[in-house]
Amino acid sequence: MSDLMLKNHVYGVFRVGYKSKTTQLKVDILVMEYLFYKHNVNQVWDLKGSLRNRMATTAKSTSDLVLLDENLMKDLWNKQLYIYPHAKAALNQAISNDSHFLSSQHVMDYSLLVGVDETNGELILGIVDYMRTYTLDKKLESWVKIVAIPGAHLPTILSPEMYCTRYE
Repeated sequence: MSDLMLKNHVYGVFRVGYKSKTTQLKVDILVMEYLFYKHNVNQVWDLKGSLRNRMATTAKSTSDLVLLDENLMKDLWNKQLYIYPHAKAALNQAISNDSHFLSSQHVMDYSLLVGVDETNGELILGIVDYMRTYTLDKKLESWVKIVAIPGAHLPTILSPEMYCTRYE
């Protein structure tokens, strides 16, 4: 297995608290790398490998809008993204490495964030939102969605092993 990975770097996890005579507030903060630093990103997609409720409503200005899986499919119909074969192989390997590692840690519900920097002709990619583990509440939510909507696409909440296969 190669060392290529796309997981976004975590710089720190902090708990910030505030106390007053009447209130006690604690907030957990996760500080992560900003993928698009020093890039002029024109379009961004948050991809989960699902077609269930994965279309962002677009307005006239999409410069700040994060698009979803179905938006990417529609956009690629009109304008393809070209990747060199060796870069595609490296990208596939990195995604496979990350998704299998996250599955081994019982993590699911992460996304592949893709940005296009048309000025430099670059794709900027990273695995983000990988802090959600597959707990009992998520197992129950998945079961309810399967039973409530038979015959529909797979539910968005999947076991880490099944979630991992979305990126293959």
